[in-house]
Amino acid sequence: MGNTITIEGDNKDAIVIGDNNKVITQKAPHTIPKNLASTLTPTLAHFVGRESELEEIEQRLKEDSMLLLLNGIGGIGKSTLASYYFHHHKERFDHYGYVQVDEAIELNFKKAFATSLDLKNETLEESFEEAIGKLSNLSGKKLLVIDDLKVASDSPSLRAILGLAHCGFTLLFTSRTTFPNLPHRFVEHLPLPNAKELFGKHYPKAVDEEKLEQLLRIIDSHTLLIELIAKIMVEEGYTLDHILTQLSQGAMVTIEYTDDEGRLAMINDRLNRLFNLQNLSETYLLLLKKFVILPSADLPFGELSEILGETAQGRLTFLVKRGWLIGGEESYKLHPILHAYLIANTPPTREEISPQFDFFMNAIRNSTPSDELSKKNHDLPYFEAMARFWVKNGSMEKKIGYFLAQLGFLYHSIGAYGHALEYLERSLAICQAIGDKSGEGTTLNNIGQIYKARGDLTTALTYLQQSLTIRQAIGDKKGEGMTLNNIAAIYHARGDLTTALRYLQQSLAIYQAIGNQRGEGSTLNNIGQIYQARGDLTTALTYLQQSLAIYHAIGDKSGEGSTLNNISQIYDARGDLTTALTYLQQSLAIYHAIGDKSGEGSTLNNISQIYDARGDLTTALTYLQQSLAIYHAIGDKSGEGSTLNNISQIYDARGDLTTALTYLQQSLAIYHAIGDKSGEGTTLNNIAAIYHARGDLTTALTYLQHSLAILQAIGNQRGEGSSLNNIAAIYQARGDLTTALTYLQHSLAIRQAIGDKSGMCATLFNIGHIHWKNDDHDQAIQNWVEAYRIAKKIEYAELLNALEGLAKDLGHEEGLGYWERLSRERP
Repeated sequence: MGNTITIEGDNKDAIVIGDNNKVITQKAPHTIPKNLASTLTPTLAHFVGRESELEEIEQRLKEDSMLLLLNGIGGIGKSTLASYYFHHHKERFDHYGYVQVDEAIELNFKKAFATSLDLKNETLEESFEEAIGKLSNLSGKKLLVIDDLKVASDSPSLRAILGLAHCGFTLLFTSRTTFPNLPHRFVEHLPLPNAKELFGKHYPKAVDEEKLEQLLRIIDSHTLLIELIAKIMVEEGYTLDHILTQLSQGAMVTIEYTDDEGRLAMINDRLNRLFNLQNLSETYLLLLKKFVILPSADLPFGELSEILGETAQGRLTFLVKRGWLIGGEESYKLHPILHAYLIANTPPTREEISPQFDFFMNAIRNSTPSDELSKKNHDLPYFEAMARFWVKNGSMEKKIGYFLAQLGFLYHSIGAYGHALEYLERSLAICQAIGDKSGEGTTLNNIGQIYKARGDLTTALTYLQQSLTIRQAIGDKKGEGMTLNNIAAIYHARGDLTTALRYLQQSLAIYQAIGNQRGEGSTLNNIGQIYQARGDLTTALTYLQQSLAIYHAIGDKSGEGSTLNNISQIYDARGDLTTALTYLQQSLAIYHAIGDKSGEGSTLNNISQIYDARGDLTTALTYLQQSLAIYHAIGDKSGEGSTLNNISQIYDARGDLTTALTYLQQSLAIYHAIGDKSGEGTTLNNIAAIYHARGDLTTALTYLQHSLAILQAIGNQRGEGSSLNNIAAIYQARGDLTTALTYLQHSLAIRQAIGDKSGMCATLFNIGHIHWKNDDHDQAIQNWVEAYRIAKKIEYAELLNALEGLAKDLGHEEGLGYWERLSRERP
């Protein structure tokens, strides 16, 4: 044989020289690089608020295990965490690789390691086995990050990869799925401060902090969506207002932007790359659809099993493991992003969620305003989620109209008038569209009550009159009686007691004709309050006692408690505080027994006024604080505002004007927030009294003028008369008696027109003082005599006491006897 010549070189085939002299090449040994993966590793994005999680990952991989899975819903930040760990720690390993799984994992391994491991096999299965074998034989410390793992838990490929942990590999995975026996760390949404910081990294311009927080709450601080929305705002010029409008309309996934390739795309296109509904069976997809009509919050399994009819917890656990739900053994949650995605791509049909709708219909039908606030706060998010679905669905069913009306009624009961009005108006639209006259009349009535609670009496009256017309036309006598009663309340609030009484008498006649005793008792109660407002306490008491007898006969404890409360006010006005307190204690016992927290709060408030009148301010304050705690607990904002107002009067009486003003400002803020114009006007009046007491007459007058404008705007004549009276006191204190008298005469005219007897007494008393200071003593005496005659007739104890003191100041020790003698002598 000829000589063999060895030639060093790369990749040379053997060639033959001559007849028998063979030249053989020898391939250089393959060197495996430090970076094993030829695919691009992700670049570092903005990293905010994940520092503690990064430290935990490092600790768990270093000390606890060579394996860790980062688990969570798509786009929450798993890949970012894995990428940061990889880039910050890769250099302490002898070999490292980052594999992004976007196809079959065997194919991704072949693409990633074909060059670095010099893979020879062509088939996927063989090349995967070759890669695993060569990785296993590597020496030193090794790191492998596999991003977005998508394999079956019993897959041979996964078992082979996990086996690398026994060959010196640190393995970090990310996946929406969990795997048995693979330690995992759930990646949650960013805390609000970090979410705001991340948004600022991508959108460095100034934004409204409150609106930004609202946005982040809606999207549950979803990392991908934070970055995407910020990018859209930068590139497309959208504002936060525009984004929030889209979100409120359920159109989040349709927001458009320019993608990385310069093409116009929607957020939904991006979400489609994260979520794949085709991999879910019909059974699991239907279960997810049922979550669409529930709040995006942690929902206890016990409640879910009742609502969904899903007693097999295994199905919910499956969806958690596959990354569609967040949760565990105790509770489950559908993330807002998945909620929006499902609504946009595969919304449930009426038939698919019919059992759940019936469940909530029954629940809302059994909900009442007297329910504890804790129950309301528990139920309202469920009802709200169901309502949002039907609103977006555009359903015009009668049942849906009723559901929305009931939801509005519940929001009304906690003082959330904006929400209440929103759902009542939607209910009204459905009733009108389908010709449901009964529902339309009821909803118009309830909308009127919202505007009344807000203090907008004119708008309230418009809705109530529309309701009355419909109820009369369809022969709904019970509804007619109710609306007449509510219209009367508008005129009562305006101070037009004559018109109020006329409507109440019509209502009473209807209730008596149809034998509706509960309505009759309510109307008699309201008539009693008209006579009380007129100062005719004897007639008022007669009506209230008739009302009490009816309520007692039919076993209406709530009505009985209310009437006892109102009777107490008659004795209070007469100065018989002991009897007043007895009635209030009876009322309180009833409210406590039936669990009527609103009535209990009101009665505690009134009991406080008895102790206040007795001069026992400490006990009065104790009752007011109990009342305030109840109103706060049940969410009764109107009651809370009223009680804060009364607490201020305790501190005012103690001379602590600063604390009094603090409580009044809290009260004012509540009334302003709920749109209660009447309460706002009253509180402004009381704030003015604080500044008056401080000697700051200019500021006091400003508040009174503001109060007067509000009360005039809503047609509250009784309040208007009171404000005019108080404005007169400012001018009197300034020494401008002419202007003071003008305001008092205006106040007197209003109070005479509306039949406000107690108000007339007070104004006549004040007019008398103006005339006395003007040295017109005869006219002053005449005004005081007129005040005495009215006060005596209505048994107005407070003014009678003031007149007795005045008589003694004038040198007439017989006190009220002096005014009695003059009232007989003078015409």
